[in-house]
Amino acid sequence: MAIPAELRPMHKIGLILLFLRLNSSASTSSILKIQFLNWVLKTKDLKAQLINETDGKESTYLLKVVHLDPAVNRAVQYAIAENLISLQKTGKIKLTDIGLNIADKIIINEDLFLNEKDYLKKLGKRVSDVQIKNLLFG
Repeated sequence: MAIPAELRPMHKIGLILLFLRLNSSASTSSILKIQFLNWVLKTKDLKAQLINETDGKESTYLLKVVHLDPAVNRAVQYAIAENLISLQKTGKIKLTDIGLNIADKIIINEDLFLNEKDYLKKLGKRVSDVQIKNLLFG
């Protein structure tokens, strides 16, 4: 039986590279933000809710429960081992030059992560690590 693409480590690594490139300042992010963005991509409703929140169309976050995916943590470990990302002294994750190069190739490739790229480009850098921390932990 084939494993669905979204469960494969390479798929998660590709998403992590996109999150860091398209949605993070200085291509650096917390693992919490990476988990949050991974979770938001699960459904159209979550994606719409986050866009509405960041556009100021909603007054209260409804995104207070986030599923932390162990596959994301595993993908982070693989990406570190392959020198695509690095773990900073602050605990944040940063794209390496190799990871940046691959992320840019994913972005220009018209066959990879089409829906995800469209959404992540639309979202941009409107959601910060601090906002996510405040959202989830008050």
